[in-house]
Amino acid sequence: MTTIKFAHFADCHVGHGQWRGRAREMRRQDFADAFISSCLEAAFSLRVDFALFSGDISDVVRPGESARSVLREGLDVFRRNEKEVYAIFGNHDYLDRSDGLSIMHGLQDQGYLHLCDPGEVGGYTPYRFSKDKIDIAIYGMPWMGAATRSGLMTFNNYLLENPPDSQYSIFMAHVGLEGLSPVNFPETVSVDDLLKLKPMIDYVALGHIHKPYNDGYIRMPGSLEVLNKGERLDQGGFIITTLEFHEGRLIDFESKKILPKKRPWVVESYNVDEYRGMPELLSQIGQDHEPPPDTGSNRDPIVVVELDGVREYRIDKQAIKLVIPDALVIQVDDQTVPPELEKILAGANKPRDQIEMEYYESNLQEDAQLAMDIRRNLGTNALEVLGVKIPTTD
Repeated sequence: MTTIKFAHFADCHVGHGQWRGRAREMRRQDFADAFISSCLEAAFSLRVDFALFSGDISDVVRPGESARSVLREGLDVFRRNEKEVYAIFGNHDYLDRSDGLSIMHGLQDQGYLHLCDPGEVGGYTPYRFSKDKIDIAIYGMPWMGAATRSGLMTFNNYLLENPPDSQYSIFMAHVGLEGLSPVNFPETVSVDDLLKLKPMIDYVALGHIHKPYNDGYIRMPGSLEVLNKGERLDQGGFIITTLEFHEGRLIDFESKKILPKKRPWVVESYNVDEYRGMPELLSQIGQDHEPPPDTGSNRDPIVVVELDGVREYRIDKQAIKLVIPDALVIQVDDQTVPPELEKILAGANKPRDQIEMEYYESNLQEDAQLAMDIRRNLGTNALEVLGVKIPTTD
C-alpha cells in the first residue's frame, strides 16, 4: 500500500496591500501570515508529499523585498523537508514580456519550485513525482488571457497524441470558470471544456477567480485571505488530497478543505429612506455595530457600510466612520441616489447603470457650463460677486 498526499493552493497574492498607511501594511501582513501558516500546516501537520500552486502566488510580477522574503520563507518549509512544489503563472505573476523577468523564475532558479509552463519544459511535457514506484504526471497551463481556449485545445490535442503513462495525472490551470465569475472574461472556460480531459487527467487544479469549487473532478480552493467583501462568505483555503494505491492501482481517494484564520469582514446595510436625517442614521449605525464573531484571528475587522435608497440629506461618510470603533478599515459604499434621479429610474426602461451614468454625465456637463458662463459674464471676481468671501493673505 502506498499513500501519497498533496496540497493544492491558488491565489495566495503574497504582497497584496489595500488602502493606505497602517491599514495597507496590516493587510500585507494578513496575506503573509495566511501564506506562511498554510505552508507550515501543509508540510508539518498534514505531511504532504508535494504542493501545487495554481497561479498568483505573488500579487505582482516583481514584488518588493518584503514580499520576496515571505515567499521564500513559506516555500522553504517544503524545500527543507524535501517536499516538491509545482507552480504555474497567474495573471498577477505572469512573465513580463518586456524583459523576461518574473518572481517565478527567481524562485525556480533558487530551487523553491518547479515552474510548469509549456515554454519551460518543452511543450506540455509533464513533471514527474514518484514514490514507491507510483508515478504522478503533473501538467500546467499558465494564465493565457484571450488565448486560453486555444491553449486548452492545444493541450487536449497533446494528450491525445501523448497519453499519460503514469498511475495518476494532474492538470493545473489559471482560468475563469463559467457560472462562478460575474463576467465571462476571455480566459473563461466551461466545465464541459475541462471534462474533455477526463479520460486522461485525474485531477484538475484551478486558480484565478477566488471562488471555491469542487465537483469531484475540477477543484478550486479559493484565496487564503479575503480580498474584498464579495469573498467574505466564501470558504477559501487550500485543499489536501490523499491517494491510496495498491499494486499500482488507485483504490481510495479523499479530498478536504483546510481553512486558514482570516481577518473578519463585517457588512452592515441601510436604506436611507427609513431615516429622517443623518443624526438618526448615525444613531442606528452606532447601535447596530457589534464586534464580529470570533474567527480565532484576534484582529480588528474590516467594516463595510452599504447605503441604498433615495437621499434627502447629505451623506456624511466621515461621521459614519466615527461611530464605529475598533475597526482596521471602515468602508462606506454609498449607492444612494437623489430624488430627481429616482424619478427618472422609475419611469425608464433602460438598465439602471446606464441611466445613472447618463444622469451624472449630464449634471457634470451642466455644472461645467455654468462655471464657464459665470466666469465669462462676471470675470475673474465671479466668486466675490456671488457673495463668496475669498480669504486674503494679510
